Amino acid sequence: MKRVLFILNFIMLLVVAGSGQQTLNIFKHELPENILKNKLFSPEVEKNILEYGRLDPRIIYLYLEYLHLKFDKKTGDKENAFLWYLNDRVNETRRLRSKWLHKVKQEIKELDLGEKTKNRLLDYVQGLIPERLDRLPSLNREDGLPPGYDVNRRDYMAYLYFTQSATEKYDAGKNYTRLADSLYRQEIDRLAGWYEKAREKQDIDRNKIKAAVREKLYLFKGSYVSGLPTTPFGLPSFLSSILIAPGDWIPFRDKVIPFFAPGGRQRSDLLISLQIPAINRVAVPGQTYTDAQGNSYDYDLSDEQTYAGFSVGLGYTLPLRREKGIFSYLRSFVRISTKQFTSTGEKVSDRISKYISSYYWIKGTYKVQQEKSKPFIMTQLELSTPFFFLGDNLALEIGGLLRYTKTGIPHRLFFDGTIIIYDPDAELDPLYTESRPVDLEAGVSQFMAWPLISVKYSILDYMLINVDYIFNGEIQYGLGMRWPL
Repeated sequence: MKRVLFILNFIMLLVVAGSGQQTLNIFKHELPENILKNKLFSPEVEKNILEYGRLDPRIIYLYLEYLHLKFDKKTGDKENAFLWYLNDRVNETRRLRSKWLHKVKQEIKELDLGEKTKNRLLDYVQGLIPERLDRLPSLNREDGLPPGYDVNRRDYMAYLYFTQSATEKYDAGKNYTRLADSLYRQEIDRLAGWYEKAREKQDIDRNKIKAAVREKLYLFKGSYVSGLPTTPFGLPSFLSSILIAPGDWIPFRDKVIPFFAPGGRQRSDLLISLQIPAINRVAVPGQTYTDAQGNSYDYDLSDEQTYAGFSVGLGYTLPLRREKGIFSYLRSFVRISTKQFTSTGEKVSDRISKYISSYYWIKGTYKVQQEKSKPFIMTQLELSTPFFFLGDNLALEIGGLLRYTKTGIPHRLFFDGTIIIYDPDAELDPLYTESRPVDLEAGVSQFMAWPLISVKYSILDYMLINVDYIFNGEIQYGLGMRWPL
């Protein structure tokens, strides 16, 4: 067993030493010869260079200058000055990074995201925070920069760190500050490119992005460093756009985005809905009947006729912004329904009709009898947007409804009255009562618009129920299915 452990430890030492040699090869022109000759120094030096590069690439210069002074036997105040300044910068930068990442966690907690997704983002950020902060010995002095501090050489080290070039030698005639700044901005453009691809739902290598985020935290807006270019977006926004998208590290439950996208990411989707009106009315205009003698009579079928039935709708969700919240998407529905007009009973017109001729005097009323039914087609356009979310499964939407209705309402009109005949040669009795039925159809064509309020509840990942209140007094219930696009 001891022999196995020895072999494993030896293999690990070779792996680390090999990795260190690769990093040392990049900085071979800037390291003391004693370090390059003695391979036992490789793991520790490589580890420090990588850690300082992740913390702030400008710190690498301080570390390498200190190594030169130490291994070239140039001990004294200058060496101590670089050592104390290096330790001060490392300690302070570590502290600021930890403080900033805790602030990032708090900002993520305040995002309007699903709890499971939010917890995974918090776990990822927590993994970037060391369990403990190892403080290097430091005088914490306020003596300013150490003697011989060279800004151009400082940025040359950062330039090497980014380019990974093993052939580049320091050239005092080059402006490495400008070159390093250009490399910072290239990295920012790369992060921005990933950000836009994620927003456009393109394929991206999320493991590669997670590694890049860990290596370059200082490039995000509002980070813990100063004096460097930064992205136009903060780390919480970047993570919520990149890492909560479907990926290997997110469970299936968080990959499915319900109708109003709990979890924070809005997506376009196609919806099919079955709508059942509980109260639904159509206004019927007044009608006019003209008899054979050319006399016109006005009558009403009803101010409002109630009908029942159902409609089938096709919907589309258009994301307006990525995060879940007020006005984060626009939902549209086109509904077509064939409904049955039903209205029975007798309606008596208010008008008393009279007709006088040389032989007749007619006195009575026209009565409307609605005892027939007829199907008709109604088309409806609905637009809505979220106004309030209550948890991951309940949303309140506001919007409007545009409706076009065209139908005919069949009914019967009949005269009920008394006819007095003055013609002595008439075959009928001088006084009799008659009923003259006429079958008619009232044409209704309406184009109307109302505001609406809709409550939508997601009961399954691909199922939605809703209750809509339309500001003409109607209430509608619906059941829908969705397919993310």
